[in-house]
Amino acid sequence: MAAAMALLDEYLESGKVDTDRVYAGGISMGGYGTWNLLMNHPDLFAAAVPMCGAGDPEKAEVIKNIPIWAIHGAKDPIVPVKGSRDMAAALEKAGATNFRYTELPEVEHDAWNYAFNTSEIFRWLFSQQKQQ
Repeated sequence: MAAAMALLDEYLESGKVDTDRVYAGGISMGGYGTWNLLMNHPDLFAAAVPMCGAGDPEKAEVIKNIPIWAIHGAKDPIVPVKGSRDMAAALEKAGATNFRYTELPEVEHDAWNYAFNTSEIFRWLFSQQKQQ
């Protein structure tokens, strides 16, 4: 995570990045990493798409204002869907207003194949920007 943040910081400092449109996303372990990035750097990201991961529901309050679309396959045998369900419940309880959770009922660990097979997720993500 430290190496990823160092690289991101280098890009951000270059002046070639729209800092109001920095997005996070990842699949599987990267889904865990996405939640972690948001919770540790909540002022950095305009939106995020964690897939088949989990975060710390105790920190939902910290990220409740970030637009997030979490996606998970209900039959995932590798990363328990409970992690995404717990984050969804925690964000709802925290009062998140721009949070979406899509659980794909017949999908296993490859939820990203379904998510990326539609342009909806890209339209949603790229329409997000940080609120000043």
